[in-house]
Amino acid sequence: MSSGDRTPGPSGGEVGNARLTSLTGLALLVLLFLEGLTLLSLHHLLTVHLFLGIVLIPTILLKLASSGYRFVMYYAGSRRYRALGPPPPLLRLAGPFLVLATLVLFGSGSSC
Repeated sequence: MSSGDRTPGPSGGEVGNARLTSLTGLALLVLLFLEGLTLLSLHHLLTVHLFLGIVLIPTILLKLASSGYRFVMYYAGSRRYRALGPPPPLLRLAGPFLVLATLVLFGSGSSC
């Protein structure tokens, strides 16, 4: 077996990227749900709201990075990422708008 025939272990490559993206998405769902709950009584939960907002920033950046990496690898012609196929059409259309909206929302620092 030549070095070019080696495949990354279970924690690397396209499988690792998919796992990282999925786990980060799950973490975002939980954090965003909790952040939404703080809005019910923002006056009393402002400290928790701000804390969760700060925790969300690196989580969102990680999700954008892992999704962006797959995007770049797919459109750069990586055989492994091409074999996984393109994202579903709805996600391909909505993706840029969701990324822009996320960056605007968290870049503005406002929640209300």
